[in-house]
Amino acid sequence: MRWLLSIACSLVPVLLSAQETPGPDLEQEFENLAQVTDEAEIKDDSWLQDLDYLKEHSLDLNACEEDDLRGLRLLDPLQIRHFLDYRNLLGKFLNIYELQAIPYWDLQTIQKILPFVIVRDASWNAEPLFKRLSRGSFNAMVRTSTILERSNRYTIDSGSSGFLGDPFSVMTRLKYSYKNLLQYGITADKDAGEAFFGPRQKAGFDFYSFHLFARNLGLIKAMAIGDFNINFGQGLILWQSLAFNKGGDITQVKRQSPVLRPYNSTGEFNFFRGAAATLRKQSWEATGFLSCRRLDGNSMTDTAGTGTVISSILNAGYHRTPGELADKGELILLASGLNLMYKRDSWRLSANAVHYNLNQPIRKRDLPYNLFAISGDTWSNFSLDYGYTFNNMHFFGEAAIDKNRNPAVINGMLISLDPLADLSLVYRNISRAYQSFYGNAFTERGSPNNERGLYIGFSLRPTIKWKIDAYADFFNFPWLVYGADAPSIGNDYLLRLSYEPDKILEIITTFRSSGKIVNVSSGDLPGHDLGESGRTSWRFQLNYHLSRTISLRYRCELLCYGQGRARVNKGYLTYFDLFYKPFPKPFSLNFRLQYFDTRSYDSRVYTFENDVLYFNAISAFYGQGSRYYINFRYQPRKSWGLWLKWGQSLYRNADEIGSGPDTIYGNKKSECRLLLSVNF
Repeated sequence: MRWLLSIACSLVPVLLSAQETPGPDLEQEFENLAQVTDEAEIKDDSWLQDLDYLKEHSLDLNACEEDDLRGLRLLDPLQIRHFLDYRNLLGKFLNIYELQAIPYWDLQTIQKILPFVIVRDASWNAEPLFKRLSRGSFNAMVRTSTILERSNRYTIDSGSSGFLGDPFSVMTRLKYSYKNLLQYGITADKDAGEAFFGPRQKAGFDFYSFHLFARNLGLIKAMAIGDFNINFGQGLILWQSLAFNKGGDITQVKRQSPVLRPYNSTGEFNFFRGAAATLRKQSWEATGFLSCRRLDGNSMTDTAGTGTVISSILNAGYHRTPGELADKGELILLASGLNLMYKRDSWRLSANAVHYNLNQPIRKRDLPYNLFAISGDTWSNFSLDYGYTFNNMHFFGEAAIDKNRNPAVINGMLISLDPLADLSLVYRNISRAYQSFYGNAFTERGSPNNERGLYIGFSLRPTIKWKIDAYADFFNFPWLVYGADAPSIGNDYLLRLSYEPDKILEIITTFRSSGKIVNVSSGDLPGHDLGESGRTSWRFQLNYHLSRTISLRYRCELLCYGQGRARVNKGYLTYFDLFYKPFPKPFSLNFRLQYFDTRSYDSRVYTFENDVLYFNAISAFYGQGSRYYINFRYQPRKSWGLWLKWGQSLYRNADEIGSGPDTIYGNKKSECRLLLSVNF
């Protein structure tokens, strides 16, 4: 019967074309994340490294576990549960085409994961240690980039705010991998403007990271030494891996990741340094960790004269100026934590705890929105989280408290109303006084504190050619937040229509509107009035595969931003992309030509840019001008490859770019980036 089902599935012609489908388009997710964090580069590239590794070392669907599927971050909890149930009931998969027989797995789902999975007819074995150490492969990578035009910070007259080093950023990484069972490596990074050797930086690179990570060592499910990530529950008390919030995919509202993950990115804040392990016995799992590391912080004398305190913790990782260098490593953070999980086929329950000790107490500046901020030299968080699947419904959530017993709750639900329709709900109620060091939950501002809200998302696929995604999010802040000197409310709406009549053409149009209560100018009077700020955007994107060699992309985006009674700021951006990949030539390139016109920074437009391998560049454009860039990849063999990017922004009616010590004189800004990757 299984063979008949497999043969029948393989005869479906539409699925045959899915083998050539490219990987998932993550651009909108990264753009939304950049808008929340206001960062031009997302430095956590661990997920992209994992996906790239799986393209050459595919995940075996007959041997993978639930954590492997969650680590892909391409499947929702319902799809993972039905995959495991199907395999448990019917045994090993016979071929890849059998995936379409799994309940609630549609063509789009299968297309997303096909580049990363395979079906093998091999039984699982323990993989002895000598095999892990000798059968894997090394990857060595070097990346450097610079902006050709020099800002004032590179001049002698910059004084204490001047950069100490050269304008080049450099990243090197050496990593050994054997399947998903063993990896170790070292990463070194220097940002532009940071000193490189010399009296200011005797160690050479400004940041070093080492990790050793192993899985499936008998009772030990996972073990990490060096740098690692810990992810608990839904992020109320601890979540260090890359996580997205509101986006077009309404089924990806649940935080999903293994509790323990290796860390080998260049971000200098969201990781622990020490040792961690996950032990597994039947249905029980326990993860414990111990970490000791230095963080950057502003140190000042306590007003009571009792010693020094930390007024703020810095997470950017920049040490370019004497002031930034003085803040480096001022805070020593000792962290420990425990996760205890009990799992059955359709449900799981976890208890989580994390505790921090600091060498100096935290005392944030005496401002109203800092009233409930973390203070003192110790902090703790505790939580319970759960997940439960029943037929076509999945329930999840987390309830947490902090050291001062302030509560926080997130509950969510995913429902597959029909194979063609999905619904998601997320409710959060987080006390105005609740705080966590490394929290990162599904909230409006990313950091889980001082927020109540309800998110409703809906996805409909009326035909194989059409898809409709929509969400509405209503939230309020019970206490003051930065930019609003009173409790406030807000909302966020999105509607996206996708039309894909064939493999050649895809049309996507997105409408998004959001509004909040913020401070507005009160004229000549001191203080601020409160007023509503609104941001509305419309985006049209067309992807067209002209041939197997050439692909085209066009995007147009209009944006309006208004605040109080002030004049509405408008923004406009459009670009054209050309992708050229001649088969079977060892090179490829893509080119972008872009125009933008916005009145102010408030009406800025975020755009994801194609770049060198693993580099996530998101630019915020404002003012008036044009931009172009070209990416070139040369990879004659799988063992090595070269990536090069050249880009330039040209501003109209501008004699300088930026302000203060960051001013670049002239109307252009040029960047160059080079990456070399070697496998051996």
